[in-house]
Amino acid sequence: MSIIEKIVGALPTVRDRARTVLDFAMSTKGKVILALAAAVIALGYAHHRGVESQEPRIAQLSKELGEVKKELGEAKLKAAMVVQQPAAPSPKVQSWLEEQARVNEQLDLKVKTYEKELAKRPAGNGDRLTDAESRRLLDIR
Repeated sequence: MSIIEKIVGALPTVRDRARTVLDFAMSTKGKVILALAAAVIALGYAHHRGVESQEPRIAQLSKELGEVKKELGEAKLKAAMVVQQPAAPSPKVQSWLEEQARVNEQLDLKVKTYEKELAKRPAGNGDRLTDAESRRLLDIR
């Protein structure tokens, strides 16, 4: 069977299928479906054209967004680099700090004095403390 015979044999089948499609298109159900398909295609095209016409605006907004992000990044970097100065303490806190410094100096003086006394003693008893020495250590607080 040659190719021409195949084509000639398929023509009635194609013609029958084309008539079936035309009959469907002329029926009420076919007209409704074709109208809906045409409406969907028209909406898709209109949407595409609308988005396409907004491309310059979208590009401009993207550029502005990039600039704002860059400025924000620079501002964050500057904020991270700024060393914040601690606020000056209130007079009440300042006086308390000075009092604590004086107490600390007095305690340091007591400890250093006691260290000097222990250094002058002979090391006969090793690391043991007498009861009097233990009481003196407790009084350092």
